[in-house]
Amino acid sequence: TGIETTAGSLAKIALAVAKESNRPIIATVGNQTDTPDSIALDASDTTLTFGWKPTIFLEEGMKILFEGRHD
Repeated sequence: TGIETTAGSLAKIALAVAKESNRPIIATVGNQTDTPDSIALDASDTTLTFGWKPTIFLEEGMKILFEGRHD
């Protein structure tokens, strides 16, 4: 979707989806020069080549993955 997401945000979403929001998030940091603060998907090449575009947001995709649903 091109929306940047931090590792902390991803962890919070995963815990919420798993209904474990009360669990702490513990982060260990290695070499910070090699670790991006956030990441974002650029699907433009995939869209041009295959016509695919993201249709759901990260949180909904994680819910589907966690629950094992297939529509």
